[in-house]
Amino acid sequence: MNNKRIKVTGDQRHLAALVYDIGLRKQIEERVKSKYLKRIDYLVKANNELMSELEMCESEIITVEKNYDKEKEGNVSIPNSIADNLLLDNEKSK
Repeated sequence: MNNKRIKVTGDQRHLAALVYDIGLRKQIEERVKSKYLKRIDYLVKANNELMSELEMCESEIITVEKNYDKEKEGNVSIPNSIADNLLLDNEKSK
């Protein structure tokens, strides 16, 4: 058996430590990048879903407003507080 030992100098140890540090930094960078890219994708998808829902609600509001305007023609607008009192007065008189 060959039991020769290789002598490692201080410069070689320093170089090995630098190579290790660079590799470790790249590994950490890839993990962080992957984590944040997944989070960004999730947030973009959630934002797109909310935007679709908002557009759907806005189109419903427009439809309701158009129907309300058609029904309102010839009618008098009464504030809710007055309308509530009128309903209560009618119930009391029964």
